[in-house]
Amino acid sequence: MIGMVPLPGAGRVLEACSRAEVRLCGLQAMPWARKGFVMPNSFTPPEQLNLYCRFCKKVLPAQLERSIAGTGRTVDKESTFEYFCSKCHRTVCFLGKDLQGAEDKVQQDESPREYLAKGHYLVGEVIRHPSFKDNGTVVGKDIGSPNRILVQFEKKGLKKLVENI
Repeated sequence: MIGMVPLPGAGRVLEACSRAEVRLCGLQAMPWARKGFVMPNSFTPPEQLNLYCRFCKKVLPAQLERSIAGTGRTVDKESTFEYFCSKCHRTVCFLGKDLQGAEDKVQQDESPREYLAKGHYLVGEVIRHPSFKDNGTVVGKDIGSPNRILVQFEKKGLKKLVENI
């Protein structure tokens, strides 16, 4: 049975499981938890991304396998998200702050962002390189000094660029 449960601290009423179903699921602390609902401080990672697989040595579709919330039950930008390659099924992890979520796609306008070495880029974000005069999608990240991003350009192919200098 579907019921209406008020969200504490807010004036809205949200659809959720019945209280009996909530107790069976063990979601007593978050009775409004239901697929499709996004808490204000939460983060919704993309279900599927085109990522560079280090084992296949190609850019392939990757599926979200699991989310590891670092702050308890709330999945936010500080959580870790594990994706698996659609070909070899090996996994790669990203922090939420390195992924382009549903909220970020809404904020991004139609034109790609200009690439600058001092900028921070998200996996899935479309950028434009001024010297290549080409658009590309960020398909991977390497942590180091400096941080590097892997970008799949339309004309130039896969390139490794620096970020956060």
